[in-house]
Amino acid sequence: MGYNGLINKYEIETNQKILIAEDERAIAKALSLKLEHSGYQTTVTSNGKEAIEELKKDKYDLFLMDLIMPIMDGFSTLEKIKEELGD
Repeated sequence: MGYNGLINKYEIETNQKILIAEDERAIAKALSLKLEHSGYQTTVTSNGKEAIEELKKDKYDLFLMDLIMPIMDGFSTLEKIKEELGD
């Protein structure tokens, strides 16, 4: 039994929500599918600006973000989140 077998064998249902900010569609899709298969709810955005808008609308347990994205990169996104949404 490989690594994937262990994950699948002990898969659990969860209500935890994960926001993914990733401009590369293939990477975003792979992350989303793997996390959803493991029981997580995911939302995917393609840049920092979209991610901030999503964070204003909903609460997430985890935020996975690429650092190099169009429109607003990861570093600028983190600064904006701190300014607009607090610590």
